[in-house]
Amino acid sequence: MKAINYFQRLQYNIELARIPITMMHFIVLIGVLFMQSTVRISVSQTLLCIGLFTVYTWLHWHSDTILLKIKSLYFYLQGIIILACTVLLPDASPLIILGLMLVFIIQGMFYFQQAAKLTMLVLGYMCFYIASMYIHFGAEYLWLFIAIFVILFVILHLVLYLFNQKDVENMELQYYIEELKLANQKIEQLTLKQERERMARDLHDTLAQRLVGLILKLDASEAHLKKGNVEKVETILLSAKEQARGSLADARKVIDDLRLAKSDESFTDRVTEEMAQMQYLYNIPIQLTMGDLHCPTAVEEHILSILKEAVTNVYKHAEATKVSITIKEQHHSLIVQIIDNGKGIEIEQDLHKQGHYGILGMKERVRLMQGQVTIEKENGTCITLAIPLE
Repeated sequence: MKAINYFQRLQYNIELARIPITMMHFIVLIGVLFMQSTVRISVSQTLLCIGLFTVYTWLHWHSDTILLKIKSLYFYLQGIIILACTVLLPDASPLIILGLMLVFIIQGMFYFQQAAKLTMLVLGYMCFYIASMYIHFGAEYLWLFIAIFVILFVILHLVLYLFNQKDVENMELQYYIEELKLANQKIEQLTLKQERERMARDLHDTLAQRLVGLILKLDASEAHLKKGNVEKVETILLSAKEQARGSLADARKVIDDLRLAKSDESFTDRVTEEMAQMQYLYNIPIQLTMGDLHCPTAVEEHILSILKEAVTNVYKHAEATKVSITIKEQHHSLIVQIIDNGKGIEIEQDLHKQGHYGILGMKERVRLMQGQVTIEKENGTCITLAIPLE
């Protein structure tokens, strides 16, 4: 729906205008016949004038139907009728033009609603009006007729504007309601998209990571089974069973959307607990350095997921023997640094591997926090995050 423009504020309601305009035409007709009778007027002139006024009024009465089919022809016919009346009764031409043409112009303003066409319409009318007044009455009273026209035009314009103000307010209200509906639809679509992306990240950061560890343990148990190390196999299977239960718990958390931080558990405690679990799960020493930090809940959730993803990547790809994690606040930003001593990451290559969404997921989370991430390869891999806290 388009915004309410100036011309719609001058909407010409033909249903309401029929009777008042018809009465005005009748009054103008009486005035025209009276003015012309003071000079001279024949019966044929009178009958022809009445006929032209009748046709003009009939066209206006049915203008809502006619304008839908032949808009331009309607205004041409109206203009020709007005011109014919001024030629037929020249002494009454001022009243004819002022009485008929003003409504004609206002109606044109509503139906055309284009600056170029309206300019041509108004200029054409003004030229016709001035020429007619000059021919019949000379230049002496020309300024008076122009002043009368301007005053009547402004008055009629204001009356029409104020008369339709309530309808315009209803149109504006409807417009804003439609805009609000569209905005709500966009918000719903965006919210749904963000929720799907969040669920995809959560599934990857919980189930995928734990299932990777579970598969690796099952592979290890298979290797020990071939060697006859039954006791070792039992130990690994018990650990795998415990890990499977943890994966089930994580799945329930994702489904029930219960991954918000506990109110009685600090960010430092949560990171320490998660890294301890990762160290036990992957058997990689993790050195954690961080103070007592306070961050928004959303930032905490993203940082925890990034840390788990980074450690999982180290275990799966880096062949590292240790991981160092430093988290600190610096210049109103949260700085997170993850360093391993593995073989290093091939950034471009890993980004385009099908099914390897870890780095992309990390970058997406950093983008959502309006932060920056840098990944460097030097004696291993160094990932640095800078997250604004303000």
